[in-house]
Amino acid sequence: MNITLPRFACRSWRMMGIIAMSAVFLVGPAAAHPRGHDDAQKAPDAGRQLTLAESEALLLLEEAFEKNRGDAGAAAAFARLAASQARRLGDTDLLRRADVSLAAWEDDAAAPTEILIVRANIRQIDHRFEDALIDLGTVIERDADNPQARLSRAFVLATMGEAGRAKADCMALTPRVSIYVRETCNARIASLTGGLDDAAKRLEALLGAVRASSKTELSFALSVAAEIAERRGDEEKAENYYKILHTADTKSVYARAAYADFLITNGRAAEARKVIGKTPETEALLLLSALAGKDDDTTVGAQSAKVLKTRLAADRLEGDYAHAREYARFGLDYLGDAELALTMAQENWRVQKEPIDARILVRAAKAANIADPISEVMRWAARNAIEDALLEAMLAGSTVE
Repeated sequence: MNITLPRFACRSWRMMGIIAMSAVFLVGPAAAHPRGHDDAQKAPDAGRQLTLAESEALLLLEEAFEKNRGDAGAAAAFARLAASQARRLGDTDLLRRADVSLAAWEDDAAAPTEILIVRANIRQIDHRFEDALIDLGTVIERDADNPQARLSRAFVLATMGEAGRAKADCMALTPRVSIYVRETCNARIASLTGGLDDAAKRLEALLGAVRASSKTELSFALSVAAEIAERRGDEEKAENYYKILHTADTKSVYARAAYADFLITNGRAAEARKVIGKTPETEALLLLSALAGKDDDTTVGAQSAKVLKTRLAADRLEGDYAHAREYARFGLDYLGDAELALTMAQENWRVQKEPIDARILVRAAKAANIADPISEVMRWAARNAIEDALLEAMLAGSTVE
């Protein structure tokens, strides 16, 4: 399949903000959120990962904010870019700086619209989905056509397993965003409400015929297309999308993790290790590094597992379950601890209900020989007309209790 690569046309600052926000809500592993870990594999300093142009852009916005900390526009501009790069790179320090820049409006329900949108962005990254929905709902009450709020809310709702409620938000985007953003939003929601095949066709047509206006738009569409292809059992197309996504931005934590996960699932651990690299930073990459090195007894894999065990213990002590998805898989596929896996899968399911979360919960429940979670997933899948080849195979022969 030939995908038309982007020609980076000039866009308005407002539109660039919309597209940047769309990247934050890509489907995929949780990004780093505002808390650090005292271990040897913290996320590396963003300055070493950003290009010179990216670093300069961030510095200019931060300097403008520092000159006038009460300026909501300056604070939002810096926080938006910092949070977006934090998500992309898995950098906790960048996300913390973004969060700090909004301190003057912390929990202020009457905060300016641009502040509410970025604050919702950060809350979503930190898995505070209900809080994010409150901020986005406030924005939409003020301006029913706000495209950033509509797009963000659609993806938060989809992550929470409420894609049916998100349809109206995607529809409201027309015609205020590019066809790439609009079609990707609609395809994502359709794929979670009984329209998986149609969503795949729409995205394939989009990627093959329309030139994206930016790398962000292209990555946004590719990430959704790859997940849909994988859920349909089309491994060839899924790999093609993941490979292009990774090539487009090799620094992206999501792109690296998604492609590596696909390779591991298909028994290609050695290739996955090359994609992950020797210094995995986030919980998602640490998990995949451990899994990719498990059978080959690699030093990096063993060290990744050690670090992830330390983080798991610290997060459980703090009651922090933002990475419960990764910890559930760690329990299942590395530690062989069914009880831990089920506990973490259930904690994850409380806040995230996407097909990948359903698969993890079913696997953990089967490993622990507990039927109730399987029945719960079956009811959720039936209620939302979920189509997923891997999940369907797992549930074959099961009955709802």
